[in-house]
Amino acid sequence: MKDKAMENLDRQGLDDNEGTASRPLKISEMIIEVARDYIGKGKNMDEKQSYLDVVVSAWNISLLREKHREKALTDHLEKYRSQNPDQEPDHISALREDMLQLIQRKNRLFPDVKRLIIGANIVDEQGEERIAAASTLPVGI
Repeated sequence: MKDKAMENLDRQGLDDNEGTASRPLKISEMIIEVARDYIGKGKNMDEKQSYLDVVVSAWNISLLREKHREKALTDHLEKYRSQNPDQEPDHISALREDMLQLIQRKNRLFPDVKRLIIGANIVDEQGEERIAAASTLPVGI
């Protein structure tokens, strides 16, 4: 079952990476394209926000040169592990795999988009969930 943010995007006819004739996709729409099913695993707003936070980290790591991504991913997971000491090693391994898949998907769908995401939140507007996101102008990382 799709969640409301994903359904809203589909209703707008923006479920491809082209946007519309009148405008390109917004960064929030790109996030949904990259992580539609992943964010949808969340059972409530807090869980969806946690999944979205992982997506943002993966997106930003994807902007690095390939030779720097592995170290950035390892550093990110080490920080996560230190902040969540009760997490099982299997959880960390699964998180790593999820992030690698998200990085690959972002680079496959939007290889030329070099915008760093500086913030993203799941918001409820009149009973409908959507993603609000902010990004930088294109960066040369």
